This record gives sequence, structure tokens and C-alpha cells, in this order.
Amino acid sequence: MAKFDLVFEGGGAKGVAFIGALGAFYDAGHQAARVVGTSAGAITATLLAAGLQPTAMKAALTEVDAKGKPRFATFLDPPAGAELDAYLEKWDISRFMPGAGMGANPLEKLARNTMKNMLKSNEAAACGFSFLERGGVYAGHAFLVWLKEQLGKAGVNPESTFAQLHAERKCDLSLVATDTTAAEMLVLNHRTAPQLPVAMGVRMSMSIPFLWTEVIWESKWGLYRGRTGDRAIEGHAIVDGGVLSNFPLHLVAEDSPRVKEVMGVEADAAAAGTLGLLIDESLEVEGVSPRGRRLQLPATERVMRLYDTVTCAHDRVTMERYADLICHLPAKHFDTLEFGATEARLQAMVDGGRKAMEAYLAKRKLSE
Repeated sequence: MAKFDLVFEGGGAKGVAFIGALGAFYDAGHQAARVVGTSAGAITATLLAAGLQPTAMKAALTEVDAKGKPRFATFLDPPAGAELDAYLEKWDISRFMPGAGMGANPLEKLARNTMKNMLKSNEAAACGFSFLERGGVYAGHAFLVWLKEQLGKAGVNPESTFAQLHAERKCDLSLVATDTTAAEMLVLNHRTAPQLPVAMGVRMSMSIPFLWTEVIWESKWGLYRGRTGDRAIEGHAIVDGGVLSNFPLHLVAEDSPRVKEVMGVEADAAAAGTLGLLIDESLEVEGVSPRGRRLQLPATERVMRLYDTVTCAHDRVTMERYADLICHLPAKHFDTLEFGATEARLQAMVDGGRKAMEAYLAKRKLSE
């Protein structure tokens, strides 16, 4: 039995492979020490830190609603309801109506109500408005509801902050997000962002640009790394951590001063083993074949190619340096946005993750 710092890569719906890998990891008698994740990896790392075991994670990820639709499929939710109302109330209409927003234009209220009615009655228009005004087509509200439910089932207060979760569960959880206002990578944990709700940290980390709306840092979430004045990030736009580091293995593999600034001065890369779980789209998954002909918009394809390129580039040097510490989980032919996958495809991904981890642990044991 050994303890390992675990790092989970981002990969959207492909993250289901982590469940099988973790099952093999625990069956081998190992334990998790620090857990770090980006995007889909942030979801897994958080559920793990909250105390969910792989079997419970699988149940959560394969859950269906009253109509038999996978809960994951609801994550692609258009902006609606109270959230849309609240945003429209703060909408900077002055860009379209000079003098609006200051009580000087009597048509302002009419314009806002007209826009609200149009967006509520036209889902495509709501998505388009969200894309132009908020940086993403989907609202991400359904995901937050789901995540908070899972935290509650684990016996964790759904509104727990990083500081509260750490105090209650004694877990060292770190999530990676990207501050696009300051062009900076954020490492969110109980040291850097103690007052930030964990659920919001995950929501920030999984916000693939142009798909889910960016998250604007609110004052009630406190300071990041104690920064005030010009260095405070209140009002900054936060998106997917994969933009700058989709596989932040360096946060546990290295003891550099820069790493200690966010992981703590007590951070010791040698205190536990290091194990990175990488989603590898080049490896075949037994039972997962191409989904066949489906609607593929050129614009969507370009965005996803750009996203995949960006998320891999930053971490490539680290991956080459610590190649022996990485378990490659097969994910070929499984799409990043395949949230409505069939049970058979999901199970194949889980099984593939388990087999990959079993093979990796056997090989690593022989070489040590």
C-alpha cells in the first residue's frame, strides 16, 4: 500500500475513464494524498476529496432524470429563468441605446423587457445572446445543481468553501482555472482562495471557452492569494483551467518556489508518490467505436481543435519530463462533449480506465 498525489487531466465527458482507473487504484490498496484537477479532472478530484468512492462516482455520472435522460446531457443547458433575469437587469444596454442605464432614456425599460421576452421564448436566441455577452452558449446552472447534490450525498455542505472542506475532511484539494482578465493561471485551494465555494471553483475550472459562460469573480468569494487593490481579481472573468494547464502535474511533482506559493510552503513532492491520470485520445477503447455520421459544424470543429491544441501545448514539457509518473487512459472515438453517451459506451470507458490503471501499476511496481 502506498499514498499518491493524484492529478486528473481535463477532457470533458471523457473523464468517465477516471472512475475505472480509481477503482483499480483503490483495489490495489493505495490511498490518495493531495488531489489536483482541471476541468473534468476538477470534478473527479472534488468528488474524491468529498469522500465519494469510485462506485458512488459511477452512480452519479450515470444518473438519469425522470424521463430517463442522462443527467450529464442536461449540462448543455441554455440560459434561462432567474439567472437570465438577473443578468439582463445588469446588462449594459448603453452600448445599443446611448444614455441608457442612467435613467435618461424612457425606452430603456421597454427595451429590456422586449429582450427578456424574446430570449425566454427563443432558446436559440438565448444561446446566441449568451455567447456574445457572456462568452459561452450554455449556462452551466444544471451542472452546479448536480454537483451540489453529489456533495450533499457525500455528507458535505453543498455551499462549503475550500477552507471549510479542508477543515472538515482534511483533504488537500487544488483546482486549476484561468483568469482571462489578468491572463493568469489560478490554483484554487484552501490556501489561495479559502472563501470561495468549492462548487464555484469546479464551475470555473470546467468552463470550456465559448461553450459555458465565463464566471465573474464576486467580492463575497474573498481574495485570491490575499491580493488587494490593483491586484484583486474581483470582477475578473474566469474560465476553464485547461486554457493554461490542462494537466497540472507540476503542482505535485515539483518543489519550486513558484509551486510552493500556491501549494503551500509545507509542500513536499517526495512526501507521497506522484500519479498523473492522462486522457489519451490516441489509445483505442475496447467497445467504443466512432459514433458514425452526425451533424458537425465547421465552426464547432475549429473551436474544439483550437481548444485541444491549447490545452496540450502548455503541459507538453512537463509530460515528457515525468513520463514514468503518468497513466494513460484510452479515450479514442469518445467525444469531449458526449454527455449523453449510452450506458454501454460509458461502461466501456470505465472498463478501459480500469485496465489501463491495472497495467500501469503492475509495470510501475516491477520497475521500482
